Amino acid sequence: MIFAAGTRAAEQAIVEHVTVERVKHPGKIKVKREYVDVVSAFDIETSRIPDTEESIMYVWQWAFESDVIVGRTWDEFKDCLAIGSNAGKNLACRVRA
Repeated sequence: MIFAAGTRAAEQAIVEHVTVERVKHPGKIKVKREYVDVVSAFDIETSRIPDTEESIMYVWQWAFESDVIVGRTWDEFKDCLAIGSNAGKNLACRVRA
């Protein structure tokens, strides 16, 4: 499903996905971290401002499995991060470059 950032439904989707069973990081590292076992990806759309070296973001999307949160401001994105970080778990997220 697609949810607008800042809605109760979007918050519930994030919480649902970050509270799934945790998995231990594979490999031999000294710091053990547990990660949320969920497929996640983040993407933003930008436009370049003519005659400058700047671009602006006009929409972002953050997918958790089949649920997608869509927002238009960085504040909305930071709010989504805060909801997810309250679970106290690590989330690996593929960011499209």
